[in-house]
Amino acid sequence: GGGEDAGQRADVFLKKMEQLYIKGDNAAKPNAIAYTAAIKAWISTGKRRESNKETANEEEDYLKTIATRAEELMMRMCLQYLAGDRSMKPSKVTFDLVSETLRGVNDQEG
Repeated sequence: GGGEDAGQRADVFLKKMEQLYIKGDNAAKPNAIAYTAAIKAWISTGKRRESNKETANEEEDYLKTIATRAEELMMRMCLQYLAGDRSMKPSKVTFDLVSETLRGVNDQEG
């Protein structure tokens, strides 16, 4: 499920997966699917939050935070992929989600 804390919960889940993998659990290794799911969770957090009327500045700041986090997650994927981890190759869906989110923030800024 979503919720206003979906992005933060996704981050916690990714961190747990990474910790298990570091401890030797190869099945827990996060891949592009896990990262894309986390990006989707952050974006859904923003969409749910938009429905709660906040001041324009609060909403803009929050959308920037979400866009920044989505971009950070995608960059981590890209760096790991470029370092040789083929399981971290971002998909077109990943790029589209992040670019749409960044575009949305830029549209809000005018």
